[in-house]
Amino acid sequence: MSPPDSWGEQYLQLVLRIDRQVPGYVDAYIGPASLRQAVQEEEVHPPAVLLQHVAELEAALPHQGYEEKRRLFLEKQLRAIETMVRRLNGEALPYREEVQRCFDICPPYVPEETFLAAHAELEEVLPGEGSLSGRLQAYRDQSIVPPEKVMGLVQTVLAEIRRRTRELVPLPAEEGVEVVLVREKPWGAYNWFLGGARSRIELNTDLPTRAAGLVGLFAHEAYPGHHTELVLKESLLYRGQGREETAIYPLNTPASVIAEGLADYGVHIIFEDAERVRWQNEVLYPQVGLAPASVEQVLRLEQAGRRLRSVSGNAALLLHEKGWPADEVAAYIERYALSKPEEAEHTLRFLQAPLFRAYIFCYATGEALVEEAMAHTADRGALFRRLLQEVWTPSALVALGRA
Repeated sequence: MSPPDSWGEQYLQLVLRIDRQVPGYVDAYIGPASLRQAVQEEEVHPPAVLLQHVAELEAALPHQGYEEKRRLFLEKQLRAIETMVRRLNGEALPYREEVQRCFDICPPYVPEETFLAAHAELEEVLPGEGSLSGRLQAYRDQSIVPPEKVMGLVQTVLAEIRRRTRELVPLPAEEGVEVVLVREKPWGAYNWFLGGARSRIELNTDLPTRAAGLVGLFAHEAYPGHHTELVLKESLLYRGQGREETAIYPLNTPASVIAEGLADYGVHIIFEDAERVRWQNEVLYPQVGLAPASVEQVLRLEQAGRRLRSVSGNAALLLHEKGWPADEVAAYIERYALSKPEEAEHTLRFLQAPLFRAYIFCYATGEALVEEAMAHTADRGALFRRLLQEVWTPSALVALGRA
């Protein structure tokens, strides 16, 4: 193949070469098909050679004439990419350093007192006999959707959150998503961006589908979450401004933290919390014969549940930094996240997956970063649009919140 004629093409080529040795590392690619085909047909490059390619890109980056924000973003991305190649080269980095280098964040260990305080709140909201975990699971299971009715509810949810998102950001007329049901995956749902403003969302049916969680789930994966962000960046940055590096989305980079943070927080932009619960009661639940839920009870349960999200991050540190046995980590998740054994095992499989072992910190930490930035603006919608349409790193978002 002829040598790439731009820094951006060399960046694409490097990440595609890593993906050949770490399948799944490229989450989405919408760049030239010829470049991907050429990489597939060439000999596999040893990790030592890939490290040299990273160094060459780092050395050339300051001379590209990119504006500062773009350059700083790419510096952080390259640091994360180098970390992946070093692991590929057999180097065992300390787990906390791996997370810091990949995601531009310091992985927090949340004191267990935070989880116990959430448990106390849940005890007040769900009084009764038996274990708190059992009562919580029984409450959640009230909204389990029969498999044959899942897709009908999904389409109702998608129509509403798409309508609301279109009032927030300009989406092209041709955009859309396809939903398919899958099994035996380490995640609950996944958005695969196909380019051309289209996505395929896979919903994992290994665990029960609950009507109460569908709005948040598809707000995360589709509107105004992952699908929306990728559609806007494709249109505005890649096709609109010719930013070649935005044609590829490698996992385990700072961009992932921002993406997950936006996806988690987005539901609070298109719905006021109480309004969302009322919409579920009036529109969604009647489709499957579910009784309306108490708005106050739902919101208190959700608030306490958000404080338990960091259990998974603690579990990752215990597993990979402290060296706890897997069964003890699963028991930790069960105890503090109030999970069923099968749910704890599902979380554990995610933490053990080589490609996702550090990724868990993108969720709670990413949402906290976005929430903090939103707390310092008078127009949350305008800031959210900006974050969707521009490239950001966690450190840049922290600086924005402090400004």
